[in-house]
Amino acid sequence: MKPLRSEAGWRAYGTEALTRLHQILALKHMGLELSKIAQLLKGSLASLDSVLALQEENLAARQAETHRALDLVRRTRARLSSGETLSVDDLTTLTRETIMDGQALREMYAKSEREKDVKAFALKYHTPEDLERIKVNREQPGYYEAAAEAFASMQAAMKSADPKSPEALEAARKLRVMEMRFFGGDLDLMKRNKRMMEAMAGDPAALGAYNKVVANTMFTPEFLAFSQQATKALEAKEAEAPRKGN
Repeated sequence: MKPLRSEAGWRAYGTEALTRLHQILALKHMGLELSKIAQLLKGSLASLDSVLALQEENLAARQAETHRALDLVRRTRARLSSGETLSVDDLTTLTRETIMDGQALREMYAKSEREKDVKAFALKYHTPEDLERIKVNREQPGYYEAAAEAFASMQAAMKSADPKSPEALEAARKLRVMEMRFFGGDLDLMKRNKRMMEAMAGDPAALGAYNKVVANTMFTPEFLAFSQQATKALEAKEAEAPRKGN
């Protein structure tokens, strides 16, 4: 896809491009390689049954991965209960095997909507109509898969401990695309949400309610802090680019 460019250099995608993106993400989530997706969109794959066969195989693999991850978490908890400590390799394995996927994100958002304190705090910065718009936006095809991929990229970039690394900057770009989809490109809504998150950091009650929602996910304070640092580094690099061009 070839996006349009604004005067500030922002990429802009039209309805046709976004529709194609959703198709690609959905097929990728089924386990298809990009080359196979290209063939399918051109109508050159043998049949839909071949695609469904791949999907069945992919779902079976994911089911096995879930069982393996659950077993790993239980064994790790048993080790901690017995007084053992975890090595760096243990933690890396645990992160890789239990990383959040699209379904986990969906469940987390649903949980946040049931958490009264979180919703009450959000209503200080957003209208009920805003929250409904956000809910509709994130239910668009492919959103959860793209979001999970963006979060996983940032999680992987954290291993370098450098928020200015190429991997961290690329992860920050993915998060920004995800955020634009989450808020439907509404910059005012995004600014108000940023103010809400900053205020939450200084409100123990609101932060405690939020932590109840994101408990046992990758959204640790370290993850959030690293993501913010990577985002600021990306913004600084993009702001510097025009000056270098002049």
